[in-house]
Amino acid sequence: MRITAPVDALRGLRDIGGLTIYPPTIEDLGDGRYRVAGHGPTSVVPELRARGCDVRVLMSAHDDDEFNQDVARTVTLPPEFVPPDG
Repeated sequence: MRITAPVDALRGLRDIGGLTIYPPTIEDLGDGRYRVAGHGPTSVVPELRARGCDVRVLMSAHDDDEFNQDVARTVTLPPEFVPPDG
C-alpha cells in the first residue's frame, strides 16, 4: 500500500499490528506531507485513515498470493526438463 501523511502521523504508525513500513521508500511531497510504502492486511486501512493518512491499496492479500503463485510457476522448470550435459 502507499501511505501519504504528515511526518507526525507517519511516526505513529509503528504501533499498528501487522503493518510494515519501508523507510527507504519515503518521499517528501514538498507540502508537509510524505509518502511511504507499506505492507499489511487491508484491515489496518481504517486505522490508518483515522490517523489522518491517505491510503492507496496497490495489491490485496489475495492479489499478492496470486502474484507469488504466478512468479513461482514462471520460474519453476517443467518436470520433463533435462539439463544439458556440460
